[in-house]
Amino acid sequence: MGLARSEMLDFQIERAPAYATYGGAAVGELLSTVADFRRRGGDRPAWVAAWHYAGRHAFGRGQEALDAGHRHTARSQFLRSYNYLRSAEFFFDRLRDGAVAHRELYEESVASFDAALPLFDFRVEKVAVPYEGDIMLPGYFFACADRGTAAPTVILSGGGDGFGEESYFFAGVPEALRRGLNVLVFHGPGQRGVLHRHPDLTFRQDSETVFAALLDFIAARPDVDPARVALYGVSFGGYLASRAAARDHRYAALVANAPIRDMRALMTAGILDQVPAALRGLVARHLNRAVAIVTRRDWSMQAAIENSMLWTTAATTIEDFLHRCGQFTLDSLETDIRCPTL
Repeated sequence: MGLARSEMLDFQIERAPAYATYGGAAVGELLSTVADFRRRGGDRPAWVAAWHYAGRHAFGRGQEALDAGHRHTARSQFLRSYNYLRSAEFFFDRLRDGAVAHRELYEESVASFDAALPLFDFRVEKVAVPYEGDIMLPGYFFACADRGTAAPTVILSGGGDGFGEESYFFAGVPEALRRGLNVLVFHGPGQRGVLHRHPDLTFRQDSETVFAALLDFIAARPDVDPARVALYGVSFGGYLASRAAARDHRYAALVANAPIRDMRALMTAGILDQVPAALRGLVARHLNRAVAIVTRRDWSMQAAIENSMLWTTAATTIEDFLHRCGQFTLDSLETDIRCPTL
């Protein structure tokens, strides 16, 4: 589309309409919201305010439709509300406007998604997966058949900025259901549904521990065939799922989209690719300073770094983030993956 000068901001503007396929957006509403964002000043608070308004408006229309008995309309409005509120939460300034307000906005978005659950044409359950001690991983189990019929199942993992409810749209959960697959989507350490409640539970290198808890949970269900459970990792989830498959051989298949072998190398290259080749050496030696210059000019990049890099790893600077990314490498573990892999 090219609706914004900032590549990061443009990506987030284009992200929302991508979910229209499964009822999560209407193009007219999106264009109206972008115009509202510009009228409000085009800055970070304006982004949050415009999308928050759109999300609340959609939720109100969904409630009106539900009260009138229009279930399909209500479902679409609630899913739109989730998507628009998710967009607001994505760039929320938690460091300056507060973690509590950020969590409340996140919970408002989840409440919109949950309002659509009883309106789906298939069975979906909100679940809490036992993890460590009294900590539970929030998620949803989408069932392709009647209860009691054991079916192949996909555990779907998002990455650093795509997770839980959103994966219903970006990974096309309805397509899997139509093809006879159950799907479990979830929030793990480092992802919103866990971070908002447990800020110390950031991404962990040994992702096999997280996925083992998920597998143990669904393997006990009568509607899951434990011998046919696959992993699907999207974005950074491509590393998380691959690492899990390398360390735990109970999975029947793996889809790594994308297959991230070395997170530090990937992120470093992504940053340096944004500057002219002649300056890359200088920027690499003074990365924190260079990023500070960029983020002063581009608030959306600052927001993405704060909410999707530093917060999710407990890093304090971009150099610290890249250092921590060094933990997330398969480092020849690919040969330990025994299941069929895409």
